[in-house]
Amino acid sequence: MEPKLSPFDIIRSELLALLHDTLKTFLDPPSNKPLSEIFFFSATGMVRRHVAGAPRAALHTALTNPYLYLEHPDLEIGDPGEIPATLPDLCVGYKLHLECRRLINVFDWLSCWHSIMTNGQEDVTQDEHARFIRVAQELQYLGFIRSSNRKTDHVARLTFGGS
Repeated sequence: MEPKLSPFDIIRSELLALLHDTLKTFLDPPSNKPLSEIFFFSATGMVRRHVAGAPRAALHTALTNPYLYLEHPDLEIGDPGEIPATLPDLCVGYKLHLECRRLINVFDWLSCWHSIMTNGQEDVTQDEHARFIRVAQELQYLGFIRSSNRKTDHVARLTFGGS
């Protein structure tokens, strides 16, 4: 049995039905307009994925394989574990950081970084020191490492994974 409607509810229902019919007759849906896909979205899941990105995953991809973003032939690598000297300084430092455990000895890290960048030919110069310090600072700024309280010559790795 249907509940008894008040006069107000009856008038409201009739008015809503009239508005619905009138608007449906005279207005086209926005999705029927040309270029509506630019202004109106029906797939909210896709919009949500594009608006709320995954910055850490994008950073990891950009630093481990910069060719995907920069598309320069010198940056193309065949093996993900490969660390060629043609990669940017930050990418080399990041890939070396991934090979370390929780604590990273800065001198060993510098030695490995230097041997990759110069193919192990010469001693570390002031320019090499400055470039490596910049790499370490950028990784700290990005949140991948921090200075260690336990050992002064080590940095702590803040990300999971690696060896």
